[in-house]
Amino acid sequence: MDSSPKPNNDAAYQHVFVMRHGDRIDNFEPLWVSTAARPWDPPLVQDGMIRAFRTGQRIRSQIGLPIHRVFVSPFLRCIQTASEVVSALSAVTVDPNAMSSKDVPSIDTSKLKVAIEYGLCEMLNSVAISGQLAPKDGNFDFRLSDLEALFPEGMVDHNVDMIYKEMPKWEESVEGCRERYVKIVKALADKYPTENLLLVTHGEGVGTTFSTFYKDTTVYEVDYCAYVELRREVSSKDGSVETGEYEVVFSPGQAGISLNSESMVVGLYDYRKLTIKSGKDYSSSEVQPGQTLCDGFCDCSVWYKPYKHRPNEGSSLSIFTEFSPLADPSFEPGRPVESAVELGHWLQRKSCGRYRVTLRFCWTEGGSTYVEEEVMCGRTTVIVNANGYICAIQKPGRAAATTKIIREEVEANNRDKILQKVKGHLTSAKSEFSGPTVVVKEGQKKSADQEQEERERL
Repeated sequence: MDSSPKPNNDAAYQHVFVMRHGDRIDNFEPLWVSTAARPWDPPLVQDGMIRAFRTGQRIRSQIGLPIHRVFVSPFLRCIQTASEVVSALSAVTVDPNAMSSKDVPSIDTSKLKVAIEYGLCEMLNSVAISGQLAPKDGNFDFRLSDLEALFPEGMVDHNVDMIYKEMPKWEESVEGCRERYVKIVKALADKYPTENLLLVTHGEGVGTTFSTFYKDTTVYEVDYCAYVELRREVSSKDGSVETGEYEVVFSPGQAGISLNSESMVVGLYDYRKLTIKSGKDYSSSEVQPGQTLCDGFCDCSVWYKPYKHRPNEGSSLSIFTEFSPLADPSFEPGRPVESAVELGHWLQRKSCGRYRVTLRFCWTEGGSTYVEEEVMCGRTTVIVNANGYICAIQKPGRAAATTKIIREEVEANNRDKILQKVKGHLTSAKSEFSGPTVVVKEGQKKSADQEQEERERL
């Protein structure tokens, strides 16, 4: 009996998703590599598992397309990411409260099949892997049977032959690696032209795919579990399949790829209304960019100029907050705290350019500084244009230290304004007084008793 997934013969398009893996442990625990047996092959942290599963849920609920096959890089972080994604895609029942594959009681293995593909592996050079961590003999040893065992039973298709029969050689060039990524995407799509594919790979693979099929674009950052969706027309004629050109599809709520383009990328920075709803006591607001819900604490907001290498974002309002990147979709409304109300007032006033706090850490008129980049990595920034629409959301993180700086700057700015008003009032009052100025030196003041004694003597 054929266990392979049924192709989508009625579809006019083939869709190919190219996704980066989840959060790797060595970026969160730097000392991990010192004791790891395979320091060049880090696993995911727990948050990475959750992110991967929730991304699979989002693809299932928002894209509305079946995924027939999943191909994955042999690196452990990609295997774990793919395992979480396929569990979300193949769950018999959809539980909005599920956070990982452990919360899925049953899997339908007939929905899709999985296979490992060497061609999707990481760049095998010192740009991506430190030469001190790479195997001394250049042999990246993967036990495929152990990796395949990490997927739900019955999910792996053992009849699939790899496009790349062996791993690339160590110290492959960056250009050679990028050519490999483009080649493997096209080869897998051509091999299964009537099926929708998900390719789980690395950041360079996602960025290369995007910039290859979306012209005049340079990708400079790909977040964990960010993905590119490609689409091409497929038709049958005289028993053969004909395919059209690839195009990049921008889906609602899609995020995680930062780029600089010569032309306006309307799709990626799909401007959406910022909706502020009341939140629970422990989180002040629910922010809804498009169809993506994220539970967040909006603590402060200031104006600053955009980066020079992001000309498409325009004049922007940055909202420094603490967002949960994996918000519970069953978020219940509650009492809003003061910061949520303050944020709502900012957007209602549309005070574009009326009030701007110049911060040493945030001011970018002269270009990005090292200190600024350091601060940027420690907070979430929502970029909103002059019309109150979201342009982009940057990485989540703590905002406490930045918030303190912002508050101090705002308070100092307000104090300066008050002092200027008071000083101006005193100067004006002094100029109106035309009488003599009397100066009483210290020691010349006389008490009432001393004055009484002098009068008695007289």
